[in-house]
Amino acid sequence: MSKEIVLNGCVEIPDDMSEEAFCDAFIDFVESHGWYYGGGIYEYDEKRDGNVDSNEE
Repeated sequence: MSKEIVLNGCVEIPDDMSEEAFCDAFIDFVESHGWYYGGGIYEYDEKRDGNVDSNEE
């Protein structure tokens, strides 16, 4: 039997680290424990209170 944990937060990473590099490291961590992650990962923009890629102005 397994259970699910919901993540709701931000991770602070160095300016020179890409979103893709973070995602790869995060997924490697999750999978190294035999776990599964299902969800989104995106860069947060505090000024826009959300996704950097958002089309909303």
